[in-house]
Amino acid sequence: MHRYYPEDMDPSRGIQPDGLYYLTRVQIDNILAMSLRRLTGLEQDKVRADYAAMMENIADCLDILARPERVNAIIGSELENIRDQYGDERRSTIDLMGDPNFDKRDLIPRRDMVVTLTRGGYIKSQALADYDAQTRGGK
Repeated sequence: MHRYYPEDMDPSRGIQPDGLYYLTRVQIDNILAMSLRRLTGLEQDKVRADYAAMMENIADCLDILARPERVNAIIGSELENIRDQYGDERRSTIDLMGDPNFDKRDLIPRRDMVVTLTRGGYIKSQALADYDAQTRGGK
């Protein structure tokens, strides 16, 4: 780790290997001599700048919400970025006819059921567990 110091600065001051910054006696005296108003003024400027940036961001977000064309433009640009980053040629193919053992009926689960055909030509299926036989001679 290279450490750069002013020529007259003691090597035990400044940023140390433990990550802390050790001040010289002159630096300490100058900081303590600063008026509290000046120290708080430094922070006020930072808070005001942060507040102004946040208000600008809020105004931009409200403008986006108020104008659908901006929403569409943002969505479009984000989708283009995703396409550019992840889009490539398809690497696999789906061939349903490639497997000679494939049968669409295998996709239908096997279960015991009762099928009812009405006089009007309607067909109804019901799981056997849901069906209670009445034993009244139906066909």
